[in-house]
Amino acid sequence: MFRYAEYDDIEVIMSIVAKTITLMKKEGNPQWNEDYPTKEVFINDIESHSLYIYETLDTTTHYESVVAAAFICINDICPIEYSTVDWSKDITEEATYVHRLAIDPAYRRMGIGKALLTFADDMAKYERTDYLRSDTNSMNRGMNALFEKCGYTKRGEIYLRFFPEHFNCYDKVL
Repeated sequence: MFRYAEYDDIEVIMSIVAKTITLMKKEGNPQWNEDYPTKEVFINDIESHSLYIYETLDTTTHYESVVAAAFICINDICPIEYSTVDWSKDITEEATYVHRLAIDPAYRRMGIGKALLTFADDMAKYERTDYLRSDTNSMNRGMNALFEKCGYTKRGEIYLRFFPEHFNCYDKVL
Protein backbone atom coordinates (compact mmCIF):
# COMPACT_ATOMS: atom_id res chain seq x y z
CA MET A 1 0.00 0.00 0.00
CA PHE A 2 1.24 3.50 -0.82
CA ARG A 3 0.63 6.71 1.08
CA TYR A 4 2.13 10.18 1.32
CA ALA A 5 5.07 10.42 3.70
CA GLU A 6 4.50 12.52 6.81
CA TYR A 7 6.82 14.27 9.26
CA ASP A 8 6.32 11.37 11.68
CA ASP A 9 7.97 9.09 9.09
CA ILE A 10 11.33 10.87 9.16
CA GLU A 11 12.94 8.52 11.69
CA VAL A 12 11.98 5.39 9.77
CA ILE A 13 13.02 7.02 6.48
CA MET A 14 16.43 7.90 7.91
CA SER A 15 16.74 4.38 9.32
CA ILE A 16 16.14 2.93 5.85
CA VAL A 17 18.67 5.42 4.46
CA ALA A 18 21.30 4.36 7.04
CA LYS A 19 20.76 0.66 6.27
CA THR A 20 20.87 1.39 2.54
CA ILE A 21 24.13 3.33 2.87
CA THR A 22 25.70 0.41 4.77
CA LEU A 23 24.57 -2.01 2.07
CA MET A 24 25.74 0.30 -0.72
CA LYS A 25 29.21 0.54 0.84
CA LYS A 26 29.44 -3.27 1.00
CA GLU A 27 28.48 -3.45 -2.68
CA GLY A 28 31.03 -0.80 -3.72
CA ASN A 29 28.27 1.68 -4.58
CA PRO A 30 29.05 5.25 -3.40
CA GLN A 31 25.72 6.76 -4.53
CA TRP A 32 24.50 7.61 -1.02
CA ASN A 33 26.64 8.53 1.96
CA GLU A 34 26.57 10.51 5.19
CA ASP A 35 26.25 13.76 3.19
CA TYR A 36 23.38 12.73 0.91
CA PRO A 37 20.48 12.27 1.16
CA THR A 38 19.91 14.29 4.31
CA LYS A 39 16.95 14.63 6.62
CA GLU A 40 16.36 18.08 5.14
CA VAL A 41 16.03 16.61 1.64
CA PHE A 42 13.25 14.33 2.85
CA ILE A 43 11.54 17.11 4.78
CA ASN A 44 11.45 19.10 1.52
CA ASP A 45 10.02 16.05 -0.27
CA ILE A 46 7.32 15.72 2.40
CA GLU A 47 6.48 19.42 2.22
CA SER A 48 6.13 19.24 -1.56
CA HIS A 49 3.96 16.08 -1.31
CA SER A 50 6.33 14.15 -3.53
CA LEU A 51 7.54 11.44 -1.12
CA TYR A 52 5.58 8.21 -0.86
CA ILE A 53 5.87 5.41 1.66
CA TYR A 54 5.31 1.78 0.74
CA GLU A 55 3.78 -0.11 3.63
CA THR A 56 3.62 -3.86 4.09
CA LEU A 57 2.90 -6.37 6.84
CA ASP A 58 5.76 -6.82 9.30
CA THR A 59 7.19 -10.27 8.67
CA THR A 60 9.58 -10.20 11.63
CA THR A 61 7.02 -10.55 14.44
CA HIS A 62 4.04 -12.71 15.33
CA TYR A 63 1.83 -9.63 15.40
CA GLU A 64 0.10 -8.35 12.32
CA SER A 65 1.38 -4.81 12.05
CA VAL A 66 2.01 -2.52 9.12
CA VAL A 67 5.51 -1.12 8.61
CA ALA A 68 7.11 1.34 6.24
CA ALA A 69 9.29 -0.88 4.07
CA ALA A 70 10.33 1.52 1.30
CA PHE A 71 9.96 5.00 -0.13
CA ILE A 72 10.09 6.79 -3.45
CA CYS A 73 10.13 10.45 -4.47
CA ILE A 74 8.08 11.25 -7.58
CA ASN A 75 7.88 14.81 -8.89
CA ASP A 76 8.23 17.08 -11.91
CA ILE A 77 11.68 18.45 -11.05
CA CYS A 78 14.18 18.05 -13.87
CA PRO A 79 17.81 18.17 -12.73
CA ILE A 80 19.82 20.71 -14.72
CA GLU A 81 22.36 17.98 -15.53
CA TYR A 82 19.70 16.17 -17.59
CA SER A 83 20.00 18.79 -20.34
CA THR A 84 22.99 16.98 -21.87
CA VAL A 85 21.23 13.62 -22.27
CA ASP A 86 19.73 12.37 -25.53
CA TRP A 87 16.26 11.63 -24.13
CA SER A 88 13.48 9.87 -26.04
CA LYS A 89 11.48 13.09 -25.84
CA ASP A 90 12.67 16.69 -25.88
CA ILE A 91 13.90 17.94 -22.50
CA THR A 92 11.23 20.66 -22.54
CA GLU A 93 8.36 18.15 -22.72
CA GLU A 94 6.46 17.28 -19.55
CA ALA A 95 7.84 14.31 -17.66
CA THR A 96 7.54 12.60 -14.32
CA TYR A 97 10.82 12.15 -12.42
CA VAL A 98 11.79 9.36 -10.06
CA HIS A 99 14.25 10.25 -7.30
CA ARG A 100 15.39 8.76 -3.97
CA LEU A 101 14.06 5.23 -4.01
CA ALA A 102 15.06 2.85 -1.22
CA ILE A 103 13.84 -0.42 0.26
CA ASP A 104 14.61 -1.54 3.80
CA PRO A 105 17.05 -4.47 3.35
CA ALA A 106 14.74 -6.66 5.46
CA TYR A 107 12.10 -6.37 2.71
CA ARG A 108 14.24 -6.75 -0.39
CA ARG A 109 13.68 -9.49 -2.94
CA MET A 110 9.92 -9.30 -2.39
CA GLY A 111 8.99 -7.40 -5.57
CA ILE A 112 8.80 -4.04 -3.81
CA GLY A 113 11.22 -2.35 -6.22
CA LYS A 114 9.01 -3.29 -9.16
CA ALA A 115 5.95 -2.13 -7.18
CA LEU A 116 7.62 1.25 -6.56
CA LEU A 117 8.34 1.81 -10.25
CA THR A 118 4.86 0.60 -11.24
CA PHE A 119 3.48 3.16 -8.78
CA ALA A 120 5.62 5.82 -10.50
CA ASP A 121 4.06 4.74 -13.84
CA ASP A 122 0.60 5.13 -12.32
CA MET A 123 1.47 8.55 -10.90
CA ALA A 124 2.74 9.66 -14.32
CA LYS A 125 -0.55 8.59 -15.89
CA TYR A 126 -2.47 10.35 -13.11
CA GLU A 127 -0.50 13.54 -13.78
CA ARG A 128 -1.30 13.08 -17.47
CA THR A 129 2.25 12.56 -18.56
CA ASP A 130 3.25 9.47 -20.47
CA TYR A 131 6.93 9.79 -19.81
CA LEU A 132 9.31 9.12 -16.91
CA ARG A 133 12.99 9.96 -16.33
CA SER A 134 15.49 9.00 -13.65
CA ASP A 135 19.14 8.30 -12.97
CA THR A 136 21.27 6.10 -10.77
CA ASN A 137 24.97 5.71 -10.08
CA SER A 138 26.70 3.43 -12.57
CA MET A 139 27.97 1.42 -9.59
CA ASN A 140 24.41 0.76 -8.37
CA ARG A 141 23.98 -2.61 -10.06
CA GLY A 142 20.64 -3.37 -8.42
CA MET A 143 18.94 -0.13 -9.43
CA ASN A 144 20.35 -0.25 -12.97
CA ALA A 145 18.95 -3.79 -13.33
CA LEU A 146 15.59 -2.76 -11.84
CA PHE A 147 15.18 0.09 -14.32
CA GLU A 148 15.86 -2.24 -17.22
CA LYS A 149 13.55 -4.94 -15.79
CA CYS A 150 10.74 -2.36 -15.51
CA GLY A 151 10.99 -1.20 -19.13
CA TYR A 152 13.28 1.81 -18.81
CA THR A 153 15.89 2.50 -21.49
CA LYS A 154 19.36 3.84 -20.77
CA ARG A 155 19.66 7.16 -22.58
CA GLY A 156 23.02 8.51 -21.49
CA GLU A 157 25.33 9.42 -18.66
CA ILE A 158 25.83 12.44 -16.40
CA TYR A 159 28.08 13.42 -13.50
CA LEU A 160 26.57 14.55 -10.18
CA ARG A 161 27.63 15.84 -6.77
CA PHE A 162 31.40 15.49 -7.16
CA PHE A 163 31.21 11.74 -7.83
CA PRO A 164 33.99 10.39 -10.04
CA GLU A 165 31.63 7.68 -11.33
CA HIS A 166 29.00 8.59 -13.86
CA PHE A 167 25.28 8.23 -13.35
CA ASN A 168 23.22 6.32 -15.91
CA CYS A 169 20.11 8.13 -17.12
CA TYR A 170 16.97 6.19 -17.94
CA ASP A 171 13.62 7.01 -19.41
CA LYS A 172 10.37 5.24 -20.12
CA VAL A 173 7.58 6.13 -22.51
CA LEU A 174 4.27 4.70 -21.34
